[in-house]
Amino acid sequence: MVFDEILIKNNKFVMLGIGGIGMSALCCFLKQNGGDVFGYDRSLKGDIVRKLQKSSMFVTDAVNELPAADYCIYSDAIPKEIINEVQAGQFISRGNFLGKVLAGFPTSVAICGSHGKTTAVAMLGEILLSSPASVFLGGASMAASVILDSVYRYAA
Repeated sequence: MVFDEILIKNNKFVMLGIGGIGMSALCCFLKQNGGDVFGYDRSLKGDIVRKLQKSSMFVTDAVNELPAADYCIYSDAIPKEIINEVQAGQFISRGNFLGKVLAGFPTSVAICGSHGKTTAVAMLGEILLSSPASVFLGGASMAASVILDSVYRYAA
């Protein structure tokens, strides 16, 4: 692996707002790379949460059910009161944590804007996956085979 495995492997992560498309993609990345991941979302009814639960992910709507963790990664949509209830060694926003992960790769490309990001990443990812590249898509796309049945695909 190219990125810093120490940041992820054998660490326990609590993810607040795990039902969001970006958080769920990051969750799958962490789990695939050796992280022990637990999630919170205010609603357990969404498709993303159900997919995560089907894949043996612990997701709850009660913060007090979450274990103590090495890292708490939170969405900016999560109120401070919820974040303050979590026991963790480090608290990091999703954006800052994603930056730490991307910093471990020799080259990173980020797509930003108001509309079309998921489609642009899906198309670019389709091209890059034929090379020794990694693609992280924090969105659901049927536009390309990069994302078919999950919110995340990793190739090394």
